[in-house]
Amino acid sequence: GNYDVFVDTTATRKTISDLTIDEVYYFAVKAVDAEGNESDDFSAEISTTVYDQLFSDVSLTSTYDTAIRYLVSIGVLQGYSDGTFLPDATVNRAELLKILIAAKGVTPDESLYANCFPDVTTQWFASSVCFAAHNGWVEGYSDGFFKPENTVNRAEALKMALEVFRFAVGDPPTDTAFSDVNENDWFAPYVAVADGFGLLFDRASYALFD
Repeated sequence: GNYDVFVDTTATRKTISDLTIDEVYYFAVKAVDAEGNESDDFSAEISTTVYDQLFSDVSLTSTYDTAIRYLVSIGVLQGYSDGTFLPDATVNRAELLKILIAAKGVTPDESLYANCFPDVTTQWFASSVCFAAHNGWVEGYSDGFFKPENTVNRAEALKMALEVFRFAVGDPPTDTAFSDVNENDWFAPYVAVADGFGLLFDRASYALFD
């Protein structure tokens, strides 16, 4: 109820500029009719923190800015030396597991978790992959290889994330809201759980892979 600055506007939208980075601001509004009569009370108060753009290719209004900002703050992700994040770059199996294990807050012992697949020995990602394999969260292919360089699609990423974070995944649903997810697809249970927890973007499109 005690505000430092009052801003008058005849518009329904107002941009406030020259705010200080990392400062918390509180806002409330009063309505004024055409005759200049003010409403008795302020609206419910909202607060927001002003952030500087973290990466040159991730705008403050992007749908994933908050998630990226959080993961960077806890040391799970980092950008590139040129100031970019490359949010649309593909991720391979090794990279995703490294991210997921770090986000889980685990630092696997490199001396214990190594040499779990013919193509996963002592590389930078080996401890994460081997730790996940030891816990049954991932497995290799029928030829015995893990193929860490293979990129992952949305279904594969969902399975890995839900397994690492120990979500309970049951039987496939009898029906799904996504036009490209059938009840017999191996990833249907993972999609159902992720959708139930609101983990999927572009829900309104009703297609998982568009």
